[in-house]
Amino acid sequence: MKLILLFLSLVTALTTFSQLTVLKQDALTIRFSKGKWEILNKESVVRSLKKAQKLHGNFSVMLEGYTDSVGTEEYNTYLADFRLKAVTELMTELSIAVTEKKNHGEKPEGKLEENRVVRITLLKQIPAADLQPEAIAEPKADVPQVLKIEFHNNSAIMMSYSYDEVDKLYATLLEFPEYDIELHGHVCCMDHYQISYERAAAVKEALIRQGISADRITIFGHSNTQPLVVEITEEDQQRNRRVEAVFKKR
Repeated sequence: MKLILLFLSLVTALTTFSQLTVLKQDALTIRFSKGKWEILNKESVVRSLKKAQKLHGNFSVMLEGYTDSVGTEEYNTYLADFRLKAVTELMTELSIAVTEKKNHGEKPEGKLEENRVVRITLLKQIPAADLQPEAIAEPKADVPQVLKIEFHNNSAIMMSYSYDEVDKLYATLLEFPEYDIELHGHVCCMDHYQISYERAAAVKEALIRQGISADRITIFGHSNTQPLVVEITEEDQQRNRRVEAVFKKR
């Protein structure tokens, strides 16, 4: 059995690569008020999870807790932990196992209300016998590659369609172990090195979660110094919120 990532938005399409299948779907976000750990959107979350259970059967979850930047770092770490406990209790009520919990504490960037959250990633096991191998081309070494990986504004949260590209990176690195990879994060609109770095880190974490060694992945942040296009429209800005890859042959 292989552990796979299952992101919630109840889409049934899937892509198969070697020994791994990933269902690409949007992450589920649980929201909280300032300084609180009572779940604001509990009813809609429960509906979504029950619908996922009907659609996908049994699954487990990974929880990631955040807070806004109001208060001390120590206080926000405790607050994120209480929020994780509240969501864990909800998962227990729904008979959903929690495989992993991550306390990220405060997020200094973005709107305060958007950072008072716990994000849920659904994890599901697929029998290896159900997975079909697919031919994978050898990558071109030292050639920058613009990935179809884009992000929500002012964050390191990937757009749902970006997971197709993460799958392809995983499959290529699995098929060609003699290659390492560089991931280069970018932002639009204004100078923000930290978010550009976190975008590259988000892709790295997704690859590690699927089994790629961290030693094979190097990440960089470039802020908004290397735009793909001049930013005139929102679509232009979206194109510049991205990660690029460079494969390196050892």
